[in-house]
Amino acid sequence: FPSHDIDIDESHEALDIGASPGGWTNILSKHAKRVVAIDPADLDPSLLKSNIVHLKMKLEESTSELEKYAPFDVIVCDANREPIRFAQWLLIVIPFLKAGGKVVMTLKMQSIFRSTKSGATTIDTKKLESVLDLFRETLEGITVNWLFANSVHERTLIARYRDWETDR
Repeated sequence: FPSHDIDIDESHEALDIGASPGGWTNILSKHAKRVVAIDPADLDPSLLKSNIVHLKMKLEESTSELEKYAPFDVIVCDANREPIRFAQWLLIVIPFLKAGGKVVMTLKMQSIFRSTKSGATTIDTKKLESVLDLFRETLEGITVNWLFANSVHERTLIARYRDWETDR
């Protein structure tokens, strides 16, 4: 992700929300010091590595466990959830992200797309902006990208956390 100003090295701590089966976890584990993967489902058995911690629980139940591993330099999420749910999850994990930490989330945007008269699919920009407004409450430098790995109804949000309390 160098083109998106996301460099992950062996000193970084990463959090993968909705980690199963472990695609992001696998990639992060090759670069980061430690990856904390949260998902009640199993991770792929090949991911039983010393720098991966699997919290086999729902995110909403994980805050006391996250405290043990925080702060994180990057949070990723590719869970199959609506963007509004991502915003709610973000509020749970933001206290565990370092100021300036990165957030990378795959937005599943089926509800934001609409069909045109010709049958083509287009983004409902008003709906997208209302979702992005929720993220703007805690993030800055937000970009929404259509990466090669994204499906037609997915976009990847990349942003930086700004600790508003310490910036005052």
